[in-house]
Amino acid sequence: MELRKRKVFKYDKNSEEMKNHIMTRENFVWTTQQMKSIVLKDLDSNHLKNIVAKIKRGDHASKEIYLDTLQFEISYRAVEQELITKNH
Repeated sequence: MELRKRKVFKYDKNSEEMKNHIMTRENFVWTTQQMKSIVLKDLDSNHLKNIVAKIKRGDHASKEIYLDTLQFEISYRAVEQELITKNH
């Protein structure tokens, strides 16, 4: 049995979308239910995935406008991790 090929990312570190997102992730602040403010780049990956899942379920309907940004952050981190893996 052969290993499945890795997913090729739609974006790379030099794409315009990634460059724009780098600025967004520095300024985007998420407020938790406990009213704690966390900058997007500092959100734990599991917390980020849970937020996305909660919005998709409809539990955070008022925050649906942030879904694209949050999902893009997940992609950004995957691309970043891929670069780290390649360089080691």
